[in-house]
Amino acid sequence: MSAFHILEDVETSCVPDISKRKKSILEKQNGKTRSVLQPLSNGVKQDVKRAKFTINNQKTQEIKEKSKENLEKIKVIDEIGKIEKSNAIITSDEAEDDDHIPKSILYSIEYKQDIWNHLKYLEKFHPFPNSKYMLRQNDLCWRSRSILVDWLASVSHEYKLSNETFHLSVHYVDRFLMHMAVAKTKFQLVGAAAMLLAGKIEEVYPIDVKEWAYLTRDSFTPKQILKMEQLLTKILKFKMQPPTISTFIDHFCYEHQLDAKTSILANWFY
Repeated sequence: MSAFHILEDVETSCVPDISKRKKSILEKQNGKTRSVLQPLSNGVKQDVKRAKFTINNQKTQEIKEKSKENLEKIKVIDEIGKIEKSNAIITSDEAEDDDHIPKSILYSIEYKQDIWNHLKYLEKFHPFPNSKYMLRQNDLCWRSRSILVDWLASVSHEYKLSNETFHLSVHYVDRFLMHMAVAKTKFQLVGAAAMLLAGKIEEVYPIDVKEWAYLTRDSFTPKQILKMEQLLTKILKFKMQPPTISTFIDHFCYEHQLDAKTSILANWFY
């Protein structure tokens, strides 16, 4: 009877036994034999003691004391800041912008009287308009002026212009009406040109002339507004920086330590 072989037995017989090869590799490291699972002696020192870090108590005490001193200094600075804020008179401009120059610097005791005398001199140099100028106007009345002032105030509020810009523009209009008779249809043009001029003097980013044409609902072109601006400067003889009510109110409120509410009421409800 002929013998037969199972195919699986034939295949497994051809596979070499690698267990001995693995054992020989594990036993030989760096040319030295060793028993299995023992540490390798590859140049690293055995039984090395762990390093101990000693803390200097004196230095730690100094660091703690310095940290306490720094914390105390920070607390003192915070308390001083709170006291200064409580004693300071905050105006509407300072409330909106923290980077604004403090009033204590603007109205220093050393220069306060000189500034006040200079403002009074400028007031004589730029006389306030006479209240009788409206009698010379044929088409205008005090109601017309109040409507124009309300419109300028709304523009100033919408574009967040300064109080000085608003009061300067009203001052320009009043001085212009002292010398020129204005038709009712051109009165808004005078107001737009006046605030355009005031914005160029007081504002960092004044309203553009095209924007002013839009604010008048395109009743006037940018070219007409610029021509009226030229006429205003000519009639006012380029005296464009008189002291306004806003300037005196700021000094008065700081001198008498009035709050921001009183300052706003004085600026807008006079």
